[in-house]
Amino acid sequence: MTEKADLTGKVFGHLTAIRKWGKAADGHTKWLCQCDCGKQTSVTTQHLTSGHTTSCGHVKRDRNHTIAPGYEAKRVDGVAVFLLSDKRKKRIDNTTGYTGVKKTHYKNGSTHYVASINVAGVHHHLGTFNTIKEALEARKAGEEKYIPKNKRGDKHDASKRS
Repeated sequence: MTEKADLTGKVFGHLTAIRKWGKAADGHTKWLCQCDCGKQTSVTTQHLTSGHTTSCGHVKRDRNHTIAPGYEAKRVDGVAVFLLSDKRKKRIDNTTGYTGVKKTHYKNGSTHYVASINVAGVHHHLGTFNTIKEALEARKAGEEKYIPKNKRGDKHDASKRS
């Protein structure tokens, strides 16, 4: 669909295009849209016609509120301990096979390993090391330091389980 198309009255998911609403910074036409939930939002022609945007955001918010209680029940002091388990599948972009340790290549050809940990939304850099073994030791020490024993993955205190 071209930018000159008249989308007035057309429905895109939960959004109904009301009228043109100016131009976005990239030059695409913006439309004022009415969402099924009652809110109005502006969306580019490109995002409407491609299906990229189908609501004012209420669908995602509703989904998050539905999912969140299940996750919140498993959190301990705001830490998602269920995400810390060694039994989790490794990410596809994990180059070392170990959570919290990544391989770094320098211009001079050397390879180092960086250990880090994220706890309750805070990133902790644990160091850069010459060997993967040193980085793993630092990661384990970081887990001991930043995650109290009764809050680590499958090492939960049995009295906290329901």
